[in-house]
Amino acid sequence: MLVERTSILTGTKRIREVPISEAQYRAWKAGALLGYVAPALPLDESEFLITGITPDEWKQALASEQV
Repeated sequence: MLVERTSILTGTKRIREVPISEAQYRAWKAGALLGYVAPALPLDESEFLITGITPDEWKQALASEQV
C-alpha cells in the first residue's frame, strides 16, 4: 500500500509503496506492535513506517557523521 511518512531526521515527506495490507496498517496505527501485525515486513520498510527514514537518508546521515 502507498504510505506517506515524514522523516524525523530531515522533515522530508515521502510516499512509498510498503508491502503491508490496509488491515495490518490500521492495526499498527491503532497500537499493535508492527512486528506482530507484519512480522515479514523488511527492516527498511519497518524503519520507514516508524520513523519516515529511508535507507538512503540513513546513509547520508551516517556519512555526514564521519570525521
